Amino acid sequence: MSPNDDRRDDATKRTPGKTPDPGAVEMPSKKIFTLKEAQALLPRVRTLTQQAVTRAEKLQAAFEDLPAGEKRTTLEMQYHGIVRAWAEQVVDLGLEVKGLWLVDFDSGDGLYYCWHWPETKLGFFHDYDAGFAGRRPLGPLMVG
Repeated sequence: MSPNDDRRDDATKRTPGKTPDPGAVEMPSKKIFTLKEAQALLPRVRTLTQQAVTRAEKLQAAFEDLPAGEKRTTLEMQYHGIVRAWAEQVVDLGLEVKGLWLVDFDSGDGLYYCWHWPETKLGFFHDYDAGFAGRRPLGPLMVG
């Protein structure tokens, strides 16, 4: 038996019968944010989101009244491509995408700073297990 016999490629390490989701956004290593860091990054996140929302809303307006068919399907695929590209961009910044135009900044201590388009500032947080429904105002934690 050679030393290489123990090596397996990623395909053999996967759970049997489970194929990877080709549409899944790959998560880079986890980033931890202080409140100040999250607030400093928010203008970039807002810009990326605003650009994606503008493009996505135009496409949605173009296909929402179309009957089922090739043209509608093409426009819907473009819409989903915009959403996917946005998600990849914010994940690359170290954020966690929790829904459409909804992101969390991980504080590393059991809390997420939570932001949802079109909010103008980072004004909410929630426990790891509470989710969007458990959002609470940052209140006195707010900085500048």
